[in-house]
Amino acid sequence: MDLAGRPWILTHVLGQVIIPSGYFHIFMDYYGTLDEDRDLSIDPLELILPRQLIFRSLLPHCTVLALVINGGFTVVSAFDQSESCSLSLKMLDELFFNAPGAPTLTEAIWMSLLDAFSPSPLSHFCLEYPSPQNVTTHMWTALFGRFSDLDYVEARFSGSMPERGTVSLLENLFAALRDPAAHRIRTLELVFLALTSETIGAIMDLLCDRASMGAPLERLVFVVCFCESSLDVAALKTKLESSVNLTIWYDEDTDTAADEFRTYDTMSGPSGNAWWRV
Repeated sequence: MDLAGRPWILTHVLGQVIIPSGYFHIFMDYYGTLDEDRDLSIDPLELILPRQLIFRSLLPHCTVLALVINGGFTVVSAFDQSESCSLSLKMLDELFFNAPGAPTLTEAIWMSLLDAFSPSPLSHFCLEYPSPQNVTTHMWTALFGRFSDLDYVEARFSGSMPERGTVSLLENLFAALRDPAAHRIRTLELVFLALTSETIGAIMDLLCDRASMGAPLERLVFVVCFCESSLDVAALKTKLESSVNLTIWYDEDTDTAADEFRTYDTMSGPSGNAWWRV
């Protein structure tokens, strides 16, 4: 089912439709701007998140939730592992954040998202956000504490290579992954992170701390993560493999050997700002 329209109009339709329980696909394309004629007392986010009747039979089947904030648009996607049922909500940033300009992911918005998907037995959460350092440790631990089946966290980064190599991007997430509420998290996937001595140091510290807590991370996945040229990529791989089950993934069409780290000077293909892989 594909629907498009303004949220303050579509919400009335969505509240009247019942879909059969089981496998279903819903794609919502919300458009409109904040300055349109509407009830200003209503936060658009409350109309956009899947709270209406039509979503009730779908949410209990969703095990993966992805929040992608990129290029002026926000997309909220949820589906089961086989993608036999799915939900996709797309909108301008200003509708999701109820404010013009650069999007700021506040704790109130984060908690509203978690509340809306509370019927879903989430096992995998993905975040792509240009300012991940704004997602506080408390916000991450709230996610981990809310969904008891969650064991896979995926963080996607954007911006220039130097920006993606800033250790502050990781600090809040990594602090939350040390919290007892996160000890069920067994897989961490990092996408488009620039691997520098600082980011690698933070990753190794996390692996060590989780192991010392008796809750080691079991799997670490790097997707299109390039290393600064000064790093010994072979030694880095060996060091990581001694602590965790390691997966390294780049574009399958390249000639470089699979499962080997690459440096900045070998980088080609997409910049990471619009690339999507689940």
